[in-house]
Amino acid sequence: MNKIIKGTTTARGKNLAISQGERVLQEGGFRGSLQDFYTQATKGVKLPTTMALPRITQPFGVKNPKVEKFSRGGINRGVDLATKTGTPLYVPEGSWKVANVFSGAKKRGYIGNRENGGYGNSVLLVNTQTGEKLRMSHLSQVGVKSGQVISSGQLVAKSGWTGNSSGPHLDLEYYKSNGKLADATRTKYVKDIFNQVAT
Repeated sequence: MNKIIKGTTTARGKNLAISQGERVLQEGGFRGSLQDFYTQATKGVKLPTTMALPRITQPFGVKNPKVEKFSRGGINRGVDLATKTGTPLYVPEGSWKVANVFSGAKKRGYIGNRENGGYGNSVLLVNTQTGEKLRMSHLSQVGVKSGQVISSGQLVAKSGWTGNSSGPHLDLEYYKSNGKLADATRTKYVKDIFNQVAT
């Protein structure tokens, strides 16, 4: 029979809950403290961590011809998010097909770098249910191949400093189902990219 131990918010109540919990474990045949039990139960388990959305260094739609050398009108087509080189980037919620991959940029980027049209290393994902698209650019490493279908929580790439860029960051472009560009930070996907969601 399962026993439910109700503790209180007082220090005395917490101590009581721990001692009662240990007694229940001992009755069930476990020899050791409650902390020992937690340590053994969670051994090898990767606990989820939550990373806040990185600082926006250049918002979506900003006109900046000095930087946006290869965009019509000098408009930033994505949103630039400050990240350290090597920051893991994950598949957001849903099922996505890898539509395009470029991983040939090996050197550090600079303003005017034309590799892959200025994107540097990049991955273009298409949502298999909605048709929405996400492009991650200026990557240091790419971990997927064109044609793959990938799902929530899988590692896509690592952020970097390649292509037309003045420093390490992620350039994230978002296309609606109708093909129109929009602000990625207004979608439900952007936080998932930095926080590995369960599959």
